Amino acid sequence: MRPPRRTHASARKPSARAVGDLLGETDALAALRAGVRQVAALERDLSAILPDYLAPHVTVGTIKGEMLTIFAAHSALAARLRHLERGLVQSLQQRGWPVSGFKVKVKPEAPREASVKQARVSAAGVQCLSELAGNLEPSPLRDALERMVARHAGNTPK
Repeated sequence: MRPPRRTHASARKPSARAVGDLLGETDALAALRAGVRQVAALERDLSAILPDYLAPHVTVGTIKGEMLTIFAAHSALAARLRHLERGLVQSLQQRGWPVSGFKVKVKPEAPREASVKQARVSAAGVQCLSELAGNLEPSPLRDALERMVARHAGNTPK
């Protein structure tokens, strides 16, 4: 058996480091880190101001000049935000944010994954479907019932 190979220190892979540590290393990354913190703080403040039914569907964009960009999940929500603009701007100004207005853009939320059907047929139900399929003439209905019985035969709740 061979002894393990020794590698030169410079040939070793760099060790894993926290993203936060990397973001503070250079001026460009430090600026990015500050921007991320600013957006997170603005999003927290905006969520605190917005009614509970709106907050989960609104995200913050950027502040350019004194204009804030807000993203809404759908157009009805965007219209509602436009109606609330004056009060939201005043509340944000009271919290120290330099905004005089905002633009609302629609950014649809990612569709949720369709959940897999978890339908279960009881043992009595499977037996009844099997009897029904047995009493039918050959047809697409009979074929469908037989497939259903085969699918649920092992998955029946007791």
